[in-house]
Amino acid sequence: MRARNYLASLTAIAALGFFTASAHADTHTYRDEVTTKTLDLKYASEISAMAATTGTYYKVDTDAQGRITRTVEVRDGKDGLTRQYHFAGDAKLPSSFDDSGENVRQAGTTQIHRNAAGVIQRTDRARANGDAAGYTTYEDKGDHVEATTVNAAGKQTDHRDYYFSAAGNCVRRVVHFPNADLDSTLDETTGRAITTKQIDTRSGQSLMQKFVYDPDGDITRIDVYNDEGRLFAGQEYVDGEVARRFYNYGDGTSRDIRYTYDDKKVLTASKIYYNGKFICSLSYDRDSEGSVKRTLAFGPDGELWAEYPAPEVTDVQDSGQPINRDDGVIHREGPWWGISAKRVE
Repeated sequence: MRARNYLASLTAIAALGFFTASAHADTHTYRDEVTTKTLDLKYASEISAMAATTGTYYKVDTDAQGRITRTVEVRDGKDGLTRQYHFAGDAKLPSSFDDSGENVRQAGTTQIHRNAAGVIQRTDRARANGDAAGYTTYEDKGDHVEATTVNAAGKQTDHRDYYFSAAGNCVRRVVHFPNADLDSTLDETTGRAITTKQIDTRSGQSLMQKFVYDPDGDITRIDVYNDEGRLFAGQEYVDGEVARRFYNYGDGTSRDIRYTYDDKKVLTASKIYYNGKFICSLSYDRDSEGSVKRTLAFGPDGELWAEYPAPEVTDVQDSGQPINRDDGVIHREGPWWGISAKRVE
């Protein structure tokens, strides 16, 4: 949930007036990151240098002016996403950043465009090879900021709203999908989600998710309640990744999705079970940058049951269509976990 090369020579950078701070005044370690009103990140819950640190945390370098110049996300004791910030002269806020790291799927450079108040208006992303990767625009709507992300092909891939406290920290985030909204309340001091309300925009039905964290601040479980307040579903995490999602229905039936990842923690399969019986497996066709181009559903015998365009699909309905979507190409007529399923010719 914590979204992350400069290809010009040092001479060119100097000529443009950009400054990359290599020497830093200090390095600190923090457990949490918080989105601020300028849409930059800041860090909270500092960890003592003498403490035995586990889980996910951030190493943050600052320069003599107190500006954040470099951050490293550490997971399971291994450095992951490394972000190097660049500044135009003595500007307090960065004008671009580079994302890199051994296990980082979307390495490259992001250019930041701000208004006179320093608030981010637009970011343009480029892959490590220099190819355009898309952009995000931010529009001030008065009581919130609306962010829209578009990929290199011109397709909208993300649409969300940010709400801020009087202190300028994000306290609410709403992510919009074609048929649903996810409305999250965030802890102002840590940026962690407290609750998320999932609203079906067609039916008006909703679910409430409540988040459970371990002492290190890493999420371990999400409990899900229906409109009547009954606990009927949950999600379990291992090493920061979703390992299992399950549903216990009022009629005594159950459904279970189990997720597997490669050594880079990229999702490779989602296996769906109904009343303990294996139904199908979802696998992912990715491009060279790791982004999902399509999701494929295979039955127990390896037969192709369905195909879905991006974004990735991690769960499906009994009909074979994705949750909150209906754009799948179905080759196996449902119900998938009912008595019969026949081939669609």
